[in-house]
Amino acid sequence: MNYGSIRSAALEQANRLICRRAFEAIEPGSLRTFIVVTPHLIHMAPLAALNHGPKVIPVFVANGLSQDDLGWLRRMSPGVPIIELQTSFSGNPDSLLTHGVVIDHLAGASEAPFCIQDADCFVLDASFWNDVTIDVREEYATCVFVREGEGDRPAFPETFLTVLNSSLMLEYRRKFSIRSESTARPSRRARTALAGAGYGEGRVLETLKNYYDTLQQFWVIASSKGFHYRKLAGEGA
Repeated sequence: MNYGSIRSAALEQANRLICRRAFEAIEPGSLRTFIVVTPHLIHMAPLAALNHGPKVIPVFVANGLSQDDLGWLRRMSPGVPIIELQTSFSGNPDSLLTHGVVIDHLAGASEAPFCIQDADCFVLDASFWNDVTIDVREEYATCVFVREGEGDRPAFPETFLTVLNSSLMLEYRRKFSIRSESTARPSRRARTALAGAGYGEGRVLETLKNYYDTLQQFWVIASSKGFHYRKLAGEGA
């Protein structure tokens, strides 16, 4: 294992511990809704944290934010918890984790389902959350936005506001070594599972890309194992 791999593994462990500790401080039984906040979207994040139902806990996930950014976010959204992810051991202010890596850190901290919400995705009516559920026995995700299918490639969830079956993600990570981040070269075990689902060498979920985008390995393999996604009402509302 080279130095870069060792550093990445250590950073992953550090962030996994940060997420676990944060999860322990959040009210049990609530739906954790993680709003990933990067420097270029911080001005929108307080709006994304509005209009959550009584059993939904919005949580900011700080990805590359400075201490000044964090202070501003706390002033604008008092009471909203913030998970401060570590993006670099060297203190590089320009370091950012990819969206898929952030999702994997969150999934690795708990098997309870959770929601990811983009910082520029706004809920205007708190009653929307009344129907935001997931059946982990049958569904790999529930979502508001769906990318339409292309030819013989099926439709699949977009990640703007999506509830994820975390326990299934962890199971597939152990079995197939899949991760949520974008990649043009999945692991050997993942390639075998993807090929069994009809996505052999050179075939991916989107025809205009030559790689699997965020969470797409999970979508394909979960679908091939009999799980499905469910579209929630609320797009454009």
